[in-house]
Amino acid sequence: MDRGQTDRQTDKQIDRVRRVNTKEMQKTP
Repeated sequence: MDRGQTDRQTDKQIDRVRRVNTKEMQKTP
């Protein structure tokens, strides 16, 4: 169960990073 929780946390972090990257990419033309 611990492994699953950590996987979820990492997934959330990756999603957050992806969102930030996409936002920054949209900012730059």
